[in-house]
Amino acid sequence: YGSNWAAVHRLDRETSGIVLCADHPELRNRLSESLRNREVKKTYFAIVNGRPVKKYWEVNEAIGPLESSSFRLKQGVVSSGQASFTTFKVEDMKNNFSLLRVMPLTGRTHQIRVHAAWSGFHLVGDKKYFPDETVYLEYLEKGFTEKVHQACHFDRLCLHASKISFTHP
Repeated sequence: YGSNWAAVHRLDRETSGIVLCADHPELRNRLSESLRNREVKKTYFAIVNGRPVKKYWEVNEAIGPLESSSFRLKQGVVSSGQASFTTFKVEDMKNNFSLLRVMPLTGRTHQIRVHAAWSGFHLVGDKKYFPDETVYLEYLEKGFTEKVHQACHFDRLCLHASKISFTHP
């Protein structure tokens, strides 16, 4: 709307939905501080592969660079990582897919994707965190091939930032 508008936080490249923005540097700083202090509540919807047995679960596992990966920017659950906490709630299940309501308390890089995959339910469309890394390698080299389509089912992440709650500074 004006030249001062800027995002307070970011979404992963293929994630859709709400981004908190502000039109003044002081306001952006105060909202960023609220994010750091975990005073901003975010809700996402994700479609994952599989049918969880539990209707609700929490993941309280540190996230950091995954040294065992072939890809240098891939994150994972590692003991040397940063504290990370995510809750998952099953909203619906159809065939071998589940719709989850996801609430990350922290805001680590790829947190929802990492915690979902660690729980055994990688996101539909997630090439990077698909259990077989050759799928992501093929995607990088050749694009959205039939092999990638068969593995991931969709050409982008099925992850949507649906709600954000905060106290206006």
